[in-house]
Amino acid sequence: MAEERPTRAENARGRFLRRRTWPCRLLALPFLVACVGIAVVAGIYRWPTANLLVSTLAPVPPLVCLFALLPGLCAGIPAVRRVWLVLGFAAWLGAVVALEECLQWLKPFPGRARREFALKRARHEQGLDSGAWAEGGPTLPLRLVSWNLHHDRGLSDLGIEQVAGLDPDLLFLQECEAGALRDTLMRTGCFRGYFVDGSENSIVSRFPLVRVPNAKLPAWRGTVWAVEAAPGVTLYCINVHMGRYLLTPNLLRHWRPGQVRMAAASTRMRLGDLAADILLWQRRGPVILAGDFNVPAHYPDLRRATGSLKDCFAANGYGWGKTVRADLPVLRIDMIFVPLGARVYYTAAVTGQGSDHRMVLAEVAIPLAGTGAATAERRSAPAPSSLHGPLQWAGLLSDCQALAAW
Repeated sequence: MAEERPTRAENARGRFLRRRTWPCRLLALPFLVACVGIAVVAGIYRWPTANLLVSTLAPVPPLVCLFALLPGLCAGIPAVRRVWLVLGFAAWLGAVVALEECLQWLKPFPGRARREFALKRARHEQGLDSGAWAEGGPTLPLRLVSWNLHHDRGLSDLGIEQVAGLDPDLLFLQECEAGALRDTLMRTGCFRGYFVDGSENSIVSRFPLVRVPNAKLPAWRGTVWAVEAAPGVTLYCINVHMGRYLLTPNLLRHWRPGQVRMAAASTRMRLGDLAADILLWQRRGPVILAGDFNVPAHYPDLRRATGSLKDCFAANGYGWGKTVRADLPVLRIDMIFVPLGARVYYTAAVTGQGSDHRMVLAEVAIPLAGTGAATAERRSAPAPSSLHGPLQWAGLLSDCQALAAW
């Protein structure tokens, strides 16, 4: 009697399964589901349109969704052939790296880049550096910090001294009451010689500044300042604190499809207003955008709104860049954006005292080509501003001392 040949389907199962038994087939099923789930999760978090499904899952860290699929992959270990196991776990690892910015976590400490920035900044303040890149054009080295104070809880003496120890050129603060900020600065003696302005969103600047009307966003959601960073050089600094439209309804006790739709629509509208403001001020000079966006960095509408700027942490971040909650950060909703032509030396999330947000620190060089400045000389002792009454105190820790300490 002629021996029956295996069918094409049986051959395919034989190349996929270790053994053609029912236990192997049952264990292979969750493996296949997990592989499909990896592709679905990657597609959702990179979806071109923020639909209901994307809006619902956006506040959930991608790592949570991917780790939920890991048991399915492990179930296939005794049932699936080795080559398919390797491909499945490689796809999972690739999705983790692509969606969770794990490469920044694995990068070594940027000692050389930070020393290079500190030297450039110190020489720039002393007038010894023209600030020109090999690519052409003068640049302005700036240390930027953005921090949500959690309704002024970060304004303790220890908290403000910690952020002052970072020696920022521009400090963007959210959930900050201006009177409490000034009282803390006067009590602690921090930020001597800096200019201070704002209310819900505040700024502490080494340079003279003036608040300008923003085109779309209400002042308590976005505030814009024109900062005279050097003679003939004006930076437009936008400090934002977006509403928690998407984060709140996704809590289990509040979640409803209708609420998520309304939250997504509100978020899209506010981010559209932000995009209009960015385009308006970019016609006049370099724009720096910082604040608490209350949506993760991968959210599609946020990526579209900030498409003309560079995300500092995505460009050159180090360490675990998540910012909330401060004790166990799983989401990166606090960000700093700079012009596309800027060079980012270093970006990291730093734990601050008293707040439920980590602060974001970025060291960058802003290109000044086309701003009307022949050179990028900084004002080490800016003149008082009659509009905002800066805190005029003497003394600052120089970057030369900081460089020597490093």
